[in-house]
Amino acid sequence: MKINRLNIAFFAVFFATLIVPLLFVQAKATISEEKTEPLFTEEELELMFSSAYIHGQSRETRDVGDISTFVNTSDGTPVNASINVEFSDEEIVALQCSIEDHYSNLEYIAPPSRKYNCHSYAWYDQSESNTYWISFPDGFVFDKHTVPINRDELQRGDIVVYIAEGCYAHSAVVDYIDDNNIIYCESKWGYYGVYGHAIDNVPDSYKDDGEIDVEFYRYTQGWHNYSAFSIGDDYHLLECAICSNFTSEPHSKYFSNINYGTHTVACYYCSYTQTSAHIFQYRNINNSTHKAICRICNYSQNEPHMLNQDRNQCIYCLRTGDVIGMIPNRKKEKDSFVS
Repeated sequence: MKINRLNIAFFAVFFATLIVPLLFVQAKATISEEKTEPLFTEEELELMFSSAYIHGQSRETRDVGDISTFVNTSDGTPVNASINVEFSDEEIVALQCSIEDHYSNLEYIAPPSRKYNCHSYAWYDQSESNTYWISFPDGFVFDKHTVPINRDELQRGDIVVYIAEGCYAHSAVVDYIDDNNIIYCESKWGYYGVYGHAIDNVPDSYKDDGEIDVEFYRYTQGWHNYSAFSIGDDYHLLECAICSNFTSEPHSKYFSNINYGTHTVACYYCSYTQTSAHIFQYRNINNSTHKAICRICNYSQNEPHMLNQDRNQCIYCLRTGDVIGMIPNRKKEKDSFVS
């Protein structure tokens, strides 16, 4: 059979319009079948903004080692917490890529982590070594060392709490307020990383009907306003005027009102005082005087020798020999002359 140019052109058009697209579809399907399953579903990625969401409960490899525990607020209130196994390196990269794909104008501070969350970062420990996940910050919010403040009172280190559906959805730490009066914060976004951001540049799950609803607090973490009360010669009681927490510690003593006969021991922190007589030890200076030094407060004074009954030795410093006022032993001199 003779094949002319027209037949060749027909087969070329047929191949280009039908066969090639079919081959492309088949190749795409094959590639899709071989494509690795994503580490996280879209639903998981959205839930990971929440501190109340416990990721990995259905995955045994991520559940091993998770421990329930608690941390204490400044006034000693226990707050439930957990110690969790960290994400793998691949999971951390995937979470960070998800943030970069969906959010802008963020300052990267720390990587994603399953060990701590926003409430733990803001209220408990703002370091990457933090190992406590705190789902609900109520114990810190109602701590006696936490004071509600107004927006115009804000300063670096104060805490912003986001309210959503009547719950504490997110906590952030105030970083600075710019010239346009915009508040910038640092916060950890659930399982994602720690980011610097404008107060309103946060995930929708931290908002209430699309708008931010926030409260401002100042929390004096680990700081007590103690007053000291003496409870004896050795200790005083410390009681916090804010939370009534109390403890005891030894007096911090110093000497005051030192005079010729006595010294007074006082405490720097409480009203404890005790006056007592010096306890002297003596050191010879010359044939007429010695130095009296108190063993307790180191007070010193020069005194004339006080001779014994035979007037040949000081009864305090025990100096013998050419003590002024000594009566020579005539018998010894005579014996010495005779010999």
